[in-house]
Amino acid sequence: MTDSTHKITALLVDDELYFRRFISQVIRKLGIESMVQAADGFEAVNQFKLFKPDFVILDINMPHKDGLETLRDIRKISDEVPIFMLTSTADEYIVEQCVVDGANFFLRKDVPANELNQQICELVLENFPEIQPPQTP
Repeated sequence: MTDSTHKITALLVDDELYFRRFISQVIRKLGIESMVQAADGFEAVNQFKLFKPDFVILDINMPHKDGLETLRDIRKISDEVPIFMLTSTADEYIVEQCVVDGANFFLRKDVPANELNQQICELVLENFPEIQPPQTP
C-alpha cells in the first residue's frame, strides 16, 4: 500500500480494560480507527506479530509478562515502530532501562486525564504528521 492509503494501526497494551478504553477513545479522536488491544505482554507480542502495528502504547506494570520484557521482545521483531511506555512508576531504574531497551517516550498514567489525552495526541501527531485530526469548534 502507498502511504496515502495506508491505515495507521495502534497496539494498546494494558491489563486494565478501562485504561485501554480511555486510550482508544483518544486515538479515535485523531481519526485512527484501526486498533488492536492486549491485556498482557504475551498477548501483546502475538498481536504485534499478527497485525504489525504502526505504534504501540505499552503499560509497564502487567501480570504474566511486564512491559519491560514485552518491550524487549517487540524490539527483537522491529526496532522502527514507536513504542510509548505507559507508567505510574517513578522508579528511575525502570525508566532508564526502558530507554536502553528502545522505548521512545513515557506517558504518566497518574496525571489528570486531560493531560494524558493531550500527551498522547501530541506524540501520535509528532510521529505521524500525515494524520489530519478532526477540527474542534
